[in-house]
Amino acid sequence: MDMKALKNKLLLKPAKGKYRVFFNKWVVVSAILAFGLMLTFIDVTLSRNAAIKSFKNGIATVIADLNEIGLDVAYEEIDFDNVFVYPLMKIKNLSVYNLKGKNLWQVNIENVSARPRWWGWKKIKFDISGNIKIKFDDKIRDINSDSVKMFLSLGKKYKFQSVELYFNEVNIKDFAKIKKATLISRLTENKGTNSILPMTMESHLEINNVTLNGLLNYPLTSNIRRIYMNLNLWGELSDKEGILIGAENWLKSGGFIDVSSVMISWDPLLLVGRGDVQFNEKFEPKISLHTSSKALLNFLNDLQEKKYLERKGVFVANILLGAKAFKAKNDDEYLTLTTPITYRDNKLAVENITVKNFN
Repeated sequence: MDMKALKNKLLLKPAKGKYRVFFNKWVVVSAILAFGLMLTFIDVTLSRNAAIKSFKNGIATVIADLNEIGLDVAYEEIDFDNVFVYPLMKIKNLSVYNLKGKNLWQVNIENVSARPRWWGWKKIKFDISGNIKIKFDDKIRDINSDSVKMFLSLGKKYKFQSVELYFNEVNIKDFAKIKKATLISRLTENKGTNSILPMTMESHLEINNVTLNGLLNYPLTSNIRRIYMNLNLWGELSDKEGILIGAENWLKSGGFIDVSSVMISWDPLLLVGRGDVQFNEKFEPKISLHTSSKALLNFLNDLQEKKYLERKGVFVANILLGAKAFKAKNDDEYLTLTTPITYRDNKLAVENITVKNFN
């Protein structure tokens, strides 16, 4: 066997025709991949262009709705980008503030950016970074957080479906530190079997491990373990009219908020309850809660000593509540009781005794 034949045998060189077919297959595969990537890039670009257009329309609608209820929005810069590797939208120094009312307030967020999912933009992630300032009657609170994220989900015709807001390691300067806070609100179908009203929105709020600043004049201990609320909006809200007309129609049709669950764990206080929130024609709330609690008497007395509650009301409430309070266990240090708590006409009442008049 000559050297040329031996070399061809060791390298296993394919026949001329087979080599050509093998080479052409890879060319075809490469062309298909390139074409697919091109279509994907075009689709993503078109989707982002549609998202930008919808965002601009949505921002204009939100601002108009806020103006209708006496609020406004301002920002230093706003940029949109249709290149998928960059945020869809970036806002610098976003402010929300009230235009009327006795108390002026403003919320300022340094940076907001929005990114949709690569395969669609009906779920959008918002990152909130930098300093957050809350101003209320010339009093300013600086808020910093390791992570603030919001997820907005849209349904058919890009209408609102749900919003999720997550805070981690929040520091409210000179006030409190919050380990974690979560707010989730979503549209839902009617879950009631006996109600003619549909349940249109379900919301959950949870705040964990709040450490109050030691210089504040607060009752009980400096740590609030947990605050939780489950609120359900009953009655259909139409988006065909303005926000005020829609709210009036919702109220006239019997709309209300069901407080499915509320829980406060603030040592030694432990309170759980449920109830509802009704509104009068001026949209002033009437809150009714049926509660079970431990150490509520201690909490009321502490608030009265801090001058937050009225001495006479707390004194009478103590007499009525003390008569029915009991120890759930023989070794319990604090008393357990059940009582209604209400707020209406700017008055807070416990066991139907006014303990605070906000008028």
